[in-house]
Amino acid sequence: KWIADFRDPWSNLDLLENFKLTNYSKKRHQELEKKVIENADVTLTVSESWADNFNTLGAKNTSIITNGFDSNDFLNYNININYDKFVIGHYGLLNHLRNPVRLWDVLEKLCLENQLFRNKLEIRLSGTLDPSVKNYLDNLPYLKDRYLDLGFLCHKSVIEEYASTSVLLLLVFNSNSGKGNYPGKLFEYMAAKRPILAFGPEDSDTEKIIHSRSIGFFHTYEGDDLLKNNILDLFNRKLDLSKSSIEDFDRKKLTEKLVDLLNSI
Repeated sequence: KWIADFRDPWSNLDLLENFKLTNYSKKRHQELEKKVIENADVTLTVSESWADNFNTLGAKNTSIITNGFDSNDFLNYNININYDKFVIGHYGLLNHLRNPVRLWDVLEKLCLENQLFRNKLEIRLSGTLDPSVKNYLDNLPYLKDRYLDLGFLCHKSVIEEYASTSVLLLLVFNSNSGKGNYPGKLFEYMAAKRPILAFGPEDSDTEKIIHSRSIGFFHTYEGDDLLKNNILDLFNRKLDLSKSSIEDFDRKKLTEKLVDLLNSI
């Protein structure tokens, strides 16, 4: 029996465009992909959008098992919020393709308008930070003094950062394949039990899961009129996470699903 497991799309992966493939190469990718999904007993992938895509391409039996979080990482996890600060944290790659310019502009405007907000705001960034992102922040009069570049942190330290963060920033690639991208960080943020402020393509699977689980707010990179109000709601701690259900994204539960899938074929 054969399970073809796709963590990413194949012929429809946006990154393929960067490889400047010839028409012949593109056709070969499509032909090989079609052979795989037509002959595999199960085509397994991680999101609803990508499953629909494989069905359209001819997959005969598609299944979804998302990524998830490791509960062992949070065994001794205790939320430790300093209410004298409003900390927005992002931990991981932040490059020019995922630079939330609209967010920075709204935060800058709120700092101008609201002294209490300005005094409490702190932006904590860890991981690879693109120079273009730093340059943008450095050119904003208020934000240039309110963000910290923490550099590289080990995973244990990142978990500790989650515990003292008011809002966790999630940035999804703004692309067609990004609509089906559930970042691994999304599920780890869930386990951290902190509100999520996410940016990504409109009508994405990430947007749907954030809204359905009531774990934060989702916006496109272009921004909208609700962004400012949602930030203020987060600042005033109006988002109640007590009703959010995340247990089905524990990797132990996901492994049980995989076991059931293996037994079914």
